[in-house]
Amino acid sequence: MPITVDQTGFTGVVAEGQDYATFAAILNNSNTEWAAYRMLVLVNFLDSGENYFTGTELQVTVLPGQLTAIAGQVFGAGTAFEMEIVPPEDTTSYLPFASSGTIEVSDVESTSSDAGMLTTGTLASTLTSDQTFLQLFAVYRDAEGDIVGGAPGAVEAIPSGGSVGFEISDTQPPPGVTSTEVYWQLGGQLPR
Repeated sequence: MPITVDQTGFTGVVAEGQDYATFAAILNNSNTEWAAYRMLVLVNFLDSGENYFTGTELQVTVLPGQLTAIAGQVFGAGTAFEMEIVPPEDTTSYLPFASSGTIEVSDVESTSSDAGMLTTGTLASTLTSDQTFLQLFAVYRDAEGDIVGGAPGAVEAIPSGGSVGFEISDTQPPPGVTSTEVYWQLGGQLPR
């Protein structure tokens, strides 16, 4: 079954020479035996006439049964009317894979300052192999629970059975953030 996009949201910013959108989307791999490995996902921004005018392409790896996210900024998208997340229709990115462990995210806390927003927390791995360059994505929500943006981050390594702390720094978070969730994706090879 294809990867599904469960939730999306963005905030456009056009002020003081700035023109960008901060965005996030929740992705779901409901397959039990297939991983999406280095799949290219399109992030398209549309005008009020539903015409594409800017976007980006992100590479994602989603393990079977994993709920993850993508997040970041797209410059030139500050006046966007709508955003669409488009996973590919072909299945060439899917590989047979039996999950063996996961990574738990805990103690997530975001603090705001004049320098932006800093999100911290802890990752604990039960994966069967050490991982390098684990990608992280902070997803920001407002008081109504709607996604208003997000930011990417990473940790250099996490050992099998170990835990590490993380920080995700965002110098231009959207206004009105009341809660933050953090999701992960493997940046290297699938665990053995």
